[in-house]
Amino acid sequence: MRPGYIRSQTRVLLISIFKYRSRFAITFIGQLVLPVIFNSIFLFALSETETSIDRLALLQYVLLSNMLFTISFSNVENELSSDIRTSRLNYKLLAPQNTLLQYFLKSIINKFFLITIFYFPFLIIFSLIRRQNLSTLVQAVPLLLISVIVGYCLSIIIGIAAFWLTEIWGLSAVKNLALSLFSGALFPLSLLPENIYRSLAFLPFPYVSYYPASTVLDDTTFVSLKTIGVGVLWCVLLITVVLSMWKSGLKKFEGYSV
Repeated sequence: MRPGYIRSQTRVLLISIFKYRSRFAITFIGQLVLPVIFNSIFLFALSETETSIDRLALLQYVLLSNMLFTISFSNVENELSSDIRTSRLNYKLLAPQNTLLQYFLKSIINKFFLITIFYFPFLIIFSLIRRQNLSTLVQAVPLLLISVIVGYCLSIIIGIAAFWLTEIWGLSAVKNLALSLFSGALFPLSLLPENIYRSLAFLPFPYVSYYPASTVLDDTTFVSLKTIGVGVLWCVLLITVVLSMWKSGLKKFEGYSV
């Protein structure tokens, strides 16, 4: 991947931010502020019946988990599937950059500026208020990387399915629902019954939000080699599936394009 591609994408993003400031702010409100408000209302209502639940801890968890979910969650399948159906993919395949990496970088660069402008100041304030232990933040870095890889791989897999399917909106909806329910963005998964909670530990969804958020909040029971190991295994598996599907899909696509 050439540095020039990253610079050009960054320049386009900066221009769009300053040109469409209101849309950028509305995106931030829709992706973080509103979900936090709705989730907080739900969890505070739950705490009325469950007196053992700490409201302040819930609020901290909701804020952090939703922020992490916004960073890791991706709908890149929409652009990828659209390119496949309209043959715009032909032009991207001719570019010197790795095509899959183009989709990833374009999305992650957008997220980077969202993090820098909105989330980074929040994290600084959050850490100062909580007097956050630096070692805990360092321990959370591997889980944050795992969350980004898992979130983007799931999205790319759905997008690549457009090589074989005329519409992927159903798969995309199932993916979004599964992540919303089982990533831990709506509520701490530890509130679930024990058998369900233990079963979810072997799925990729909690790595998108729950494990990183729990780690940052000093719940050190989640910082274990087993947790990181399972996450790494999911990353390897999902990346392997992405590359295998992409290779098979391109053979089919190029056959039709000839």
